[in-house]
Amino acid sequence: MSFWFFSRRLKFSGVSDEKLAEYFFRTRSRRSAEELFSRYVHLLFGLCMKYLKDEEKAKDAVMQLTEKVITYTPEKPIQNFKGWLYMVTRNHCLMQLRKEQVQSRYIQIKEMELSEEIMENPFLDSLIDEKELELRSENLHAAINKLSDEQKRCIELFYFHGKSYAEITELTGFEMNAVKSYIQNGKRNLKNLLGHD
Repeated sequence: MSFWFFSRRLKFSGVSDEKLAEYFFRTRSRRSAEELFSRYVHLLFGLCMKYLKDEEKAKDAVMQLTEKVITYTPEKPIQNFKGWLYMVTRNHCLMQLRKEQVQSRYIQIKEMELSEEIMENPFLDSLIDEKELELRSENLHAAINKLSDEQKRCIELFYFHGKSYAEITELTGFEMNAVKSYIQNGKRNLKNLLGHD
């Protein structure tokens, strides 16, 4: 390793995380970013492994987090950089897990629906392929995004997260009758948006 690398590291060796982060966000200095991440990359990876339990996913998450932090613009100075970085990493991993859970739930629902269709019509087995499933998935998500915020939230909680009416009422603050109405109207609107699908 070259003397240049060590001298570069020594420039920031006595600087606190908070001062270094403030300097980086103000100047976008590559050297300060490298120093910050050299201090915490092992902790980032360890935390990602704890949540994601997969080495490749953890490596991808660290790369995504690096990009997220480098492009982040704080509204005010970060008082506790280590704590802030921990929170950002944890939230990123939880979002990743939620995304995978929603996708898994959606796939389970579609597999059940498709198996019912195939049982009723065996000719469909040879007609439905992965591309068609992917297209249906994209169409469904696009249609859900066109619903009102209330309908979209209740539909996602009910179908993708498996929440009951009572749980949705508690999570959203909506009245029970409103929740039922949002789900019923949301289903009707989805059928209209998706047509025969």
